[in-house]
Amino acid sequence: ASFHSKGNGGSIVPVDLPFDPRTDFNDFAFHWTPERLTWYANGRVLREVNRSDVEKYPTTPGKIIVSIWSGTQQIDDWLGPF
Repeated sequence: ASFHSKGNGGSIVPVDLPFDPRTDFNDFAFHWTPERLTWYANGRVLREVNRSDVEKYPTTPGKIIVSIWSGTQQIDDWLGPF
């Protein structure tokens, strides 16, 4: 779960899911307010960032980017098997 502020990243925090996402469909969401940014999976909070706790908090409109990586034989060593 990560965010960018003022054109800079650096707030990447890997999050372990409390379930195997390959076994069924899942709901992923986030809630962004002027004071707090919260990431969810199946209604459960995965990460929460309060504006007062970080130096750079996103305050301007941005884009939501979601990516799903699928493996190929060329990158299996890096990505791992599915």
